[in-house]
Amino acid sequence: VGLAQPMDAMPEPTIITTPAQETAQKLMRLFVGDLARSEQLAPELFLSALDRQLPSVVSKPPKDLEAFRLALGLSGWRAELLCEPLWKLATGIIRPIIKAGENGMWVDWAE
Repeated sequence: VGLAQPMDAMPEPTIITTPAQETAQKLMRLFVGDLARSEQLAPELFLSALDRQLPSVVSKPPKDLEAFRLALGLSGWRAELLCEPLWKLATGIIRPIIKAGENGMWVDWAE
């Protein structure tokens, strides 16, 4: 006979994502890392929380910024820093551009 477990002790269901959705997650992680570093913050302050939420966000994209904010599960200063720029990336307002120079190639973000 199995014992009942509290809901918070249950493992979270695995969300299956497509290769394209996995690429979107990687791009969003890269963007968050760049944004954090531009604010002289460690990307890890954001990425561990986002890694839990991004699979559901990319598999069922929220319809507006407020729904996006809720889906990411961020609050306070983290939400203030990330939600709107990440929403702009997710909706195509901000897009990646690969640039090259004397010191190699890098990704820049254009609005």
